[in-house]
Amino acid sequence: MKQEVKFQAPESSHLHESPLRRRYGSDEMKKIWDPQNLWLKVRDVWVANARAQKGAGLVRPAELRDLIKHRSEIDIDDIERREMDRTYRDEVTGESKYTGHDVIAAIAEFGERATVGSRIIHQGMTSEDALSNAEMGLIHESFDLLERRIVDVLARFAGHIDNYKDMVCMGYTHLQAAEPTTVGYRMARYAQDFLNDLHLIQTVRPLLKTKGMKGTVGTSASYSALLEGTGLTVEDFEKQVMEELGLEAVLISAQTYPRKFTYLAMTMLASVGQSAHQFATDTKILQFSDVNQAAEARDKEDLGSSYMPWKKNPRHSESTKSLTRGLPGKVSEAWHSASEGTLERGLEDSAGKREYLSSAFIIADEALLRVGKILDGFKVKEGPIKKSLDHYLPFFTLGGLMMELQRRGADRTAVHALFAKHALTAQDAIDFTGQNPLIELVCTETKLHNLMTEEELRDYFGTFEPNVGNAPSQCTRFLKQELLPAIQQYNK
Repeated sequence: MKQEVKFQAPESSHLHESPLRRRYGSDEMKKIWDPQNLWLKVRDVWVANARAQKGAGLVRPAELRDLIKHRSEIDIDDIERREMDRTYRDEVTGESKYTGHDVIAAIAEFGERATVGSRIIHQGMTSEDALSNAEMGLIHESFDLLERRIVDVLARFAGHIDNYKDMVCMGYTHLQAAEPTTVGYRMARYAQDFLNDLHLIQTVRPLLKTKGMKGTVGTSASYSALLEGTGLTVEDFEKQVMEELGLEAVLISAQTYPRKFTYLAMTMLASVGQSAHQFATDTKILQFSDVNQAAEARDKEDLGSSYMPWKKNPRHSESTKSLTRGLPGKVSEAWHSASEGTLERGLEDSAGKREYLSSAFIIADEALLRVGKILDGFKVKEGPIKKSLDHYLPFFTLGGLMMELQRRGADRTAVHALFAKHALTAQDAIDFTGQNPLIELVCTETKLHNLMTEEELRDYFGTFEPNVGNAPSQCTRFLKQELLPAIQQYNK
């Protein structure tokens, strides 16, 4: 009997590497959410804690200096092995290094380097005094970067709005030809969404305060006991630590910072994603071969197909859509984490947050970068735009003609019904013959000749110009009153 050969995967040092982190997001954003950055921020909390306690006489100067000296010497693999590897042992003594706890593992790893200060690492603290404050620091760093990304996108939009505010194009509702608008006015609508995202972040961010130094259930009991007799109140102690970390603490917390803040952060990121998703959707539609009114930036080396070398796929638009559609689910996860945390703390907020928090920021970062790439090389195709306008011009002339007939005494409902009948007949003719008989049908309609002669009707069709209302002036107002001031205010 033939012996079955079982597949055996090659050994790898990375049992699972997130495709999201490998393929998407800027190095800046990924460095923020790198585990090393988290644990360095935890060390910053420990140093700030020790510095404040030194002022109260609870920490010797040499101990604080030792923590500061070794702050940047860190071995993430060692921390993770101490937390998760039950077989991990000291090579000399044979003693187990396994802790089963991330913060205890990080304390031990730091203590082996900062041997003088190891005695006072984490003194008086619970795990979330370290983790919550460090994590909130990452959240604010990430929003700093995203605000800059949004402003960069808005600056690109501003150029397109100004350049194309007068360029008439066909406007579509329900993906059907409606009335003319301008390319700049359409761009202004997308920019307005991103501008509102910027305002939303700038408004809500101040609410995202950190836990502070409040111990296991938020009452600061451990610090009250630790600081007793030192002359330093727990309030002043917390203030000193927060000032060093550059964070503001909430007055009231449980064991962690309020998880509503995570929910608010995810909601802001989802809002950015929604703006990017809609812009990408419309940009993809405008690149549809049979529409062909726009083109996003492409590198010359970009290949659209392994079989069809002529293809030019809207890759940035589609990637943006693919990435951002995951953000609403992360809002839902954050909602459940905030809603189901039991009493002063449960671990329901822990495992999922390790993934969705960092991933959501990376997605928003990548989406904004992709939108920027689309705008950098965005091409407006005047030929197809004019062809579309010319094709639909007789149809949207009907709206102005209907108002002119009303001014001359016509019943609007009757005229609308008449025009609808002729428009449908004309559309069928176009579909089957390629010819548009609309002007002929309307101009020879005897029911209208008591109000406008056939010659007047033909003149109206011949002289009608696409009406875009106040679109160009609204673009100018939007630039001057809202968009450019916001960009300038940010860049101050």
